Amino acid sequence: PRPVEAQRRSDQPLHCLHMDLSGRKLASLEGYRHYLLVCDDHSRYRWVKFVTTKAQSVEEFVALAKQLEREHSPRKIAIVRTDGGGEFINRTMKTFFRDTGIKAEKSSPHSQFQNGVAERSMQLFDKAKAIMMFAGSPSYDWPCALSYIVHISNRCPSRALGGGIPFEVLTGNKYEPVRTMPIFGCLGYAKEFIRSRVAMEPKARRVIFLGYSDEEKADIVRDISSFSSSLRTFTTRDANYDTRIFPYKSRMVPRPPVPPRDQEDIQDELRRIEAQRKADESSEVQVVEAEVRDDGSPVWEVKRIIGKRKSRFGPRGGVKGFDYKVVWGPEGMWPDSWEPEANLVDCMDLVQEYNLSNESSSDDEKGPDAVVPRRSLRLNTPNVLFSSEELSDPQTRSQALSSPDRELWLEAEQEELRSLAEHGVWELVDREPGMNLLGNRFVYKRKRKPDGAVYRHKVRLVA
Repeated sequence: PRPVEAQRRSDQPLHCLHMDLSGRKLASLEGYRHYLLVCDDHSRYRWVKFVTTKAQSVEEFVALAKQLEREHSPRKIAIVRTDGGGEFINRTMKTFFRDTGIKAEKSSPHSQFQNGVAERSMQLFDKAKAIMMFAGSPSYDWPCALSYIVHISNRCPSRALGGGIPFEVLTGNKYEPVRTMPIFGCLGYAKEFIRSRVAMEPKARRVIFLGYSDEEKADIVRDISSFSSSLRTFTTRDANYDTRIFPYKSRMVPRPPVPPRDQEDIQDELRRIEAQRKADESSEVQVVEAEVRDDGSPVWEVKRIIGKRKSRFGPRGGVKGFDYKVVWGPEGMWPDSWEPEANLVDCMDLVQEYNLSNESSSDDEKGPDAVVPRRSLRLNTPNVLFSSEELSDPQTRSQALSSPDRELWLEAEQEELRSLAEHGVWELVDREPGMNLLGNRFVYKRKRKPDGAVYRHKVRLVA
């Protein structure tokens, strides 16, 4: 059986490290395609490294391991746990483990839960995507967003530590933030020093906050002061941020050009488009062949009655307040529905047959000595009659435009579009690589009074 919790836990930092490598991502401005995420088993502290190819992950981990052992001397790395991928099981990695005395552990095939610490850490990328969507950042800024999320998670209470902070558990120092953390992608104003500006120029430049530097005690920002600027990324300690404004949500803000896509990116995009096309085809409603009249309208008929209940609207047009559950024909063209007796004048024989069958079954249960109440056999014929075509709502736009209420449906569509435009539901943006498109359709509904009469044709645009 699979264990619910880990059977053993490291009792000191750096004793056991969990490691995993991501799949291929869109190219960043630096050309990164993958990221290597390393997590300490004891403190749950995480480190992230970005690489262009999977082969570079070995070199990055070797450098990180040597750095950690020097920073936290005399502690040593004893165990490294991976998922057994080819980027971790190779000659270079085995030589490094043998020379340093590190024990390499790997999870069994198709058993990702054995390396659950690293697998759960990979979910940080979903949080990075969330803050990018909130800030309107371009897709090539994902390394900056992921570094920001890792930095924040290392300084927030962890449930795995019982509310402890990974930074404090790893270093033994109390974490005391010196200021309020700015939000990724927010607007900032970085100070311009005297040496780099003319006397009459502004003292600050408009920048976007991208995260924290690992090599300096400074923030990483991008210059967006003008279209003619270099849009360079630099570090600064002298910046004030406005966390209410996110410049990348506006199309007028300058941004670096999108890195060119290679052949593999194009193939991935084609595969996503083909998968979306197949999903759309499988979700389409299958129309069953049905008998039609001369005017092209389908022939609906009641096959049988399978249920009866008291109507929640009371008597309709002088008819007793009962609804009947109807099985429509042809089979598969329309689901079973509850219909008032006023709409079943053409098939009163089926209604009488259902009532008589229920009476006979109830009489059998009562016994031969039961007193049968006298019932009237007179039929109350209603004055109102609705066809099945009038009761059903269009399922597609083609059905709505081919129905007798075509003009009413078109007017309702225009009313819905005007309402969406007045409320500013959407704004037009340029499509970026990797951006998924959502389909939309109209939903048609006839609004009826308690007596079944139509008083409004309503249309809604849904995704």
